[in-house]
Amino acid sequence: MREFEGKYAVVTGANRGIGRAVTEKLTENGANIFAIVRNSDTLADIIVHAEKHGTEIIPVCCDLSDEASVTACAKKILSHKVPISLLINNAGVMYPESVLNMTPISRIKDVFQINLFSPLLLTQLISKNMIKHNSGNIIFVSSSAAFDAGSNVEYCSSKAAVLCAAKRLATEYGSFNIRVNTVCPGPVDTDMGNMISEKTMDHVMAANIVKRKIEPDEVAETILFLASERSGCITGQNFRIDSRIN
Repeated sequence: MREFEGKYAVVTGANRGIGRAVTEKLTENGANIFAIVRNSDTLADIIVHAEKHGTEIIPVCCDLSDEASVTACAKKILSHKVPISLLINNAGVMYPESVLNMTPISRIKDVFQINLFSPLLLTQLISKNMIKHNSGNIIFVSSSAAFDAGSNVEYCSSKAAVLCAAKRLATEYGSFNIRVNTVCPGPVDTDMGNMISEKTMDHVMAANIVKRKIEPDEVAETILFLASERSGCITGQNFRIDSRIN
């Protein structure tokens, strides 16, 4: 029997990068996915991939910059009335690098909305299903920038806030048999990862033993471990995925 056979998972940003890699690996291992994306057309080949493995992709369109859209998204998911085993808060945003004094406050608010506030709102709503079934697993995708401040102030600080939030949620949800963990990848070979300036990338690579970007599949493997019963005793932890020695 496959590891996630018949289970339902929610993945934000499921159509590309880390989210796509996680979605494909989960479907290969038996999971059905509520795939949260802006445009469901971007899921066409992922749906075909899931069908080959006898699983289902359920597209859910959502704009994570809009609170009402997140609420409607959760309502649609919960209307299916199935136990949600896993929530992966993966989607995020990062803008080209700039210093604080050149950054509009509106942009900082936008980054926090997508990287922190919307994932927390989605967690608040989806966790009600998990609490009802006394079981669940929530994984946040943060960043090594939360530790190293290796990007814009709004990106670094929003990802650092995710770490603290996840630790607190592990405490709050622990009595309901819900685990909460965070993965913190270094630069990943994705559209977002490729936005990092050459100067910053040189600085990051100088501090890492492995001198290359991380592949989305490598992050996905760590997420699958945390999503599985193989990590049943792990909660409230941050998993850094890079080769930096601190």
